[in-house]
Amino acid sequence: MNFLKSIESGKISINKIGIFKAILIIIISFFIGETGLFFNGWIKSLGSAAPYGRFIVEIIFKFLSVVVILKIFSKKSEEDFEYNSPNLQYYLFTFLIIVGFRLFYEYSIGGIVSNIKMNPVIQKAFEELAVSPIVLILTVAVLAPIFEEVIFRGIILNGMAKRLNTKIAIIISAFLFALVHMNLVQGINAFLLGILLGFIYLKTRSIYLSIFAHFINNSVGIMIAGAMEKLAFRNELIFQIIVTIVGAIIMICGCLWYRKNGKNVLRELKCTNN
Repeated sequence: MNFLKSIESGKISINKIGIFKAILIIIISFFIGETGLFFNGWIKSLGSAAPYGRFIVEIIFKFLSVVVILKIFSKKSEEDFEYNSPNLQYYLFTFLIIVGFRLFYEYSIGGIVSNIKMNPVIQKAFEELAVSPIVLILTVAVLAPIFEEVIFRGIILNGMAKRLNTKIAIIISAFLFALVHMNLVQGINAFLLGILLGFIYLKTRSIYLSIFAHFINNSVGIMIAGAMEKLAFRNELIFQIIVTIVGAIIMICGCLWYRKNGKNVLRELKCTNN
């Protein structure tokens, strides 16, 4: 995936993006991504291997959508950068921010939205994924973080931050990220997560860190939720309050570290226009 390395190292420059261009990017990614539906007949003919066939087709068309979007909304960078790979501390505090967020969300906002009925179409999609645990893990923990972070942080937020106030850019990109989930239950979580991911990305300009954060949210988040379900006293109010407060403290400490120590992974060396 050379486009990841190119975005991370500054070899390609994302154009300035406004709200309408951001929506256009989402539309393009949706239509190219959904082109794989034309292969449904072939996929169903695979029988028990159908989930794997569907996963492969999804990878191909999501990759194609990223290539097309980058072709339209980016160009080769005219600047030279020195790239400084994020050290272990960045990954550690990114991990803490997301785990803290998941603990905080579980019994606060998550407890409220869990009572909302999920969109039947989305529910059916999850049930189809669950048929194959391997495909479910690969889709949720690997494919989704890479594809969604490239689109929403690496391209949309990156481009919007060049045109709008960075805080406004984070909020708008997070809102669009929530909308594409097409249901309120996931949307509320996606909006709040999108703000954290946007904060991490703009502090460092590292697509690797935002993908890692998204991976932690999707995989470790599921494990945390599963562990909570097995605790006999999970429904006790005092336990829920303690988990929520501990999660908030961990998340805030991680964000404060980022605020103080977060640095752009790219340092401009020269501009060829001068």
